[in-house]
Amino acid sequence: MKRIYFILVCLSCTVTTFAQWGNNQKQGQNQQQTEHRNQWQQQGQRQFSPELFNKQLEQFVKDNAGLSTTECQKLFPLMHEMLNKQREINGKIQYTISQGFGDKDEKEYEDIINKVTNFEVESKKIEQTYYKRFHTILSWKKIYRVRFALSQWNMEVLKIFNPRQQQSWLGQRQISVPNRKEVQSPSLKQNKSSE
Repeated sequence: MKRIYFILVCLSCTVTTFAQWGNNQKQGQNQQQTEHRNQWQQQGQRQFSPELFNKQLEQFVKDNAGLSTTECQKLFPLMHEMLNKQREINGKIQYTISQGFGDKDEKEYEDIINKVTNFEVESKKIEQTYYKRFHTILSWKKIYRVRFALSQWNMEVLKIFNPRQQQSWLGQRQISVPNRKEVQSPSLKQNKSSE
């Protein structure tokens, strides 16, 4: 009987501790969200600003891809054109996916999947076409760096809109493109060190 009473007391203490810890975590997240909003307000923005977003995107790509000012002036209009076309296709994808909610038969789901896949292929073809156009301005190495910077930008944006992962603000962190020699699988590193 004493053991059961002791176990119940321990469990209640544990539950209370975890409840307090959870409240502290929520307060920390709320504080991060408030800080994020304050940063936008300090920059004179009360809502999302496409102009500010594009300006920060351009600065991020310029810094991380190592572009000159003249390269940026030629590249960014094409890059925004490509991104706008891809955004339009992503809207079609989201709309098509939303058609799958509710009761559908197998044929309707097959049609949805085929449409979404075709939109994704169309988006990649647009990307491929624009990369060839970028090559009139940049070397393939710099195009690779632009592409890498755009993917890193997307990760940064996801962190901003996911309060659990708000660790850095846009543009504060420089991300370098690794050399091929620096990127090796752990098994290769182990084999070289054992030799």
